[in-house]
Amino acid sequence: MPPSLQTPRSDTRALRNVTPPSPSLSLSPSSVDAVSPAEGAPFAGPPTPPTTADGKGSAQARIVIEYLRDLQYGRRRASESGRACNRFELAAGEYEEVLRRLERDVELRGFVEDKVRYDYHGQGGRLEIRMVSAAHESFRAGLKNEIVAWLNEVEQKEGTRDDMKEFVKEVRKDTGSPTYEFPPGKKLVTYTPDIVFRHRRDALPSVIIEVAYSRSGKALRRLAYNYLMESNTSVQVVVGIDIKQRSSRKATFSVWRIKVDDSTKELILDTQVHDREFRGEDGKPMDHSPLTLALRDFATKRTADQMLTGDACEDVHFSIPMARLCALLSTAEKDQADTDEAKTGGASLAMDELPKGFRKRPLSESPPPQLGAEAEAAIRKDEERAAERVNRGDRAYSARVSKELPQRESHSRDAKKRAPAPSG
Repeated sequence: MPPSLQTPRSDTRALRNVTPPSPSLSLSPSSVDAVSPAEGAPFAGPPTPPTTADGKGSAQARIVIEYLRDLQYGRRRASESGRACNRFELAAGEYEEVLRRLERDVELRGFVEDKVRYDYHGQGGRLEIRMVSAAHESFRAGLKNEIVAWLNEVEQKEGTRDDMKEFVKEVRKDTGSPTYEFPPGKKLVTYTPDIVFRHRRDALPSVIIEVAYSRSGKALRRLAYNYLMESNTSVQVVVGIDIKQRSSRKATFSVWRIKVDDSTKELILDTQVHDREFRGEDGKPMDHSPLTLALRDFATKRTADQMLTGDACEDVHFSIPMARLCALLSTAEKDQADTDEAKTGGASLAMDELPKGFRKRPLSESPPPQLGAEAEAAIRKDEERAAERVNRGDRAYSARVSKELPQRESHSRDAKKRAPAPSG
């Protein structure tokens, strides 16, 4: 295993927002192209210092939380200028305060986990926030489903060697975008890649795919470098999908791996595929060789060497042609168009109307009272005794129960209404 390598220092341009005296977001954060080396890294940082003397925490942390709430309720877009992301600079401890506030706000935390991509760079204290568009999520999910289907086919195909089946069975096929610490447990930096595949025996994913609707090609290359180097080559391959928005219909992909220079004992970023077009300016698929991943890519070298025997696995590859990538992108763009039309209430879209004379009852502040435990137990015991007598053939009792059943159910409902909610 090669020694741990330090990544280059990121751009140290002053990015901190001027902090207003209140948590107002009237001062928009910097909207900049994401070109930092730790692109894709959400929250991780140094130990948490105490909050401010008044116990209210920092204004900058409050600004970040209010900004996220604005995104949640549609009061602003992730990037007011339409550029890649909004960026905040946080002082020591402010990032941890943002995390604590998110933990306390369950609804906001759920929104952030589902809809927001946020990167945190511990060295510079930079927090970058991006929203996930419908097109991005559709293409990401579509491409991942293609790879998962191939893995399932390898595992279930008749004639597949047992070692390959066992290897594939242990490749995690998680949904969503899980976070990973680089290096594990150190919390120096945390990443949330778009698509990952991690073998259960490994600490880090070995296949990482980033789908970029706003990042530049330079940013994707820098991000690939970070993934590969900061993982000490545990990451086997990084694929960057670069989709141009508005200005062009062209879409490309690049593939990066690590190459070892034995003479100098250096690890070098190896660009195996550079900006290969899979869709041209006219929106049609290009006639290029497909995007391929080897079976061995789906685990670290150590795990693959332990589980895969012989050379037969060298010929097992995932391969997706340009036409299929182009079709996935077209579907993603259609999903985005449908979402945009729904937001504006397009004339062609159906919507039920409230019947005339109907009104909407306000939601009660407290949930309906529940039946107390003792009352519930008494009713259940009574029902069991009744069932036992019926089963014994007590015809007179059966007739009486049938006659009294509506009245008994009414009493039960009344008891539930009167019973206090259980404490604790």
